[in-house]
Amino acid sequence: MAYSSVALLIDGDNISSDFAGQIMRRSSDLGPSTVRRVYCNAATKTGWDVASSFRIVHSGAAKNASDIILSIEAVELALVRGIEAFVIATSDQDLSHIAHFLREQGKHVLGLGEEKAPSSFRFACSKFDELNHCATPTQNTEDNLINRTVLAVLRKHDPHRRGLLISRLNGFVRRENDEIKIKDVKEKTWAKYLAARQALFTVTGDGAERMVHVTGLSEDT
Repeated sequence: MAYSSVALLIDGDNISSDFAGQIMRRSSDLGPSTVRRVYCNAATKTGWDVASSFRIVHSGAAKNASDIILSIEAVELALVRGIEAFVIATSDQDLSHIAHFLREQGKHVLGLGEEKAPSSFRFACSKFDELNHCATPTQNTEDNLINRTVLAVLRKHDPHRRGLLISRLNGFVRRENDEIKIKDVKEKTWAKYLAARQALFTVTGDGAERMVHVTGLSEDT
């Protein structure tokens, strides 16, 4: 079933950013995610800052701070904004309470977590899916450097988010960091590299008109 509004809420202190693409794909099955937030201590450099489709909510270093803020904002999204479905990504039993609450309000709750996720959280959700380590390749240091550079280029040269011609991307990237050479990367071309990282980038158009966009940015993210 597709819902008109979906909130994607991630416990970034508990779930690795390596799962970003997989989480996005699972969430999209429910409908358009008008809210995409990651709750974490941003000072710890969890890697979620690279996954630009999400808004980072800094929770600080206090114990359970991410869980508490996520739960408070989930209540607001359900009761004030009327979000129909929620995707909660965590392997932490502490978020079982908010999952129960949302279901009591008539909301659909999809839980996403690793194999270690406790039964208390699994059964609190309308449905629970395990995140698969094999399905999402871990980004290495080179990937992170390239992704950060491309995102910096898009922020600078595509401020209105209309897309940037891929044919122009290489020149802009080399100006930012002349050590990045796409021919030395496994995919060999920018079009293939970007297409393989759909959690970050969306490629549209054909041939010389192909453009790259930052994936799924909304006003709330």
